[in-house]
Amino acid sequence: MLRRGRDIRHVPGVAGSDQEHPGYPATNGLSATQLRVVTVAREQFEHPQSATTYSQGVDEAWCADFVSWVMKTAGTPLRNPNSGGWRIPGVYTLQDYFTKAGRFHRGGSAYRPVIGDVVMYDAPNRWGNHTNLVVATSGDSFTTVGGNQPGGITVTTQNITDAGILGYGSLP
Repeated sequence: MLRRGRDIRHVPGVAGSDQEHPGYPATNGLSATQLRVVTVAREQFEHPQSATTYSQGVDEAWCADFVSWVMKTAGTPLRNPNSGGWRIPGVYTLQDYFTKAGRFHRGGSAYRPVIGDVVMYDAPNRWGNHTNLVVATSGDSFTTVGGNQPGGITVTTQNITDAGILGYGSLP
């Protein structure tokens, strides 16, 4: 599977990067939930599965499926407001879920993303309607792991002022 972007094992500040302790996530003040989310995201980056694994066999754009699967596997399942299941297959449904749960923070606000947040994008972002998981933060930038970008699981870093950030969904 194609993986472009930075290797999560070498991203400063990412729990479990080689710079902290090779092969083992470091706590660095993370909650147990944050640590599980980062650990599962890293495992999937290092050993990706087929896209349909994350989407329960459905052949579709799978960025939100990946986020849902990681959260479920990390023991913090999302709840689709339409079906009640753990898988939320779309960015706007993710936004709806986090809004109804009182955990949506609009992009461009004073909110600073934290590790474990779900970031949601729309045009003019480079991916358009898209989502991924925050695995590290540093000043005004944050690093994410996401599926279906482009076609695989990748690590990217962006700035909180980048265009097209709809907002962030925070962990409970």
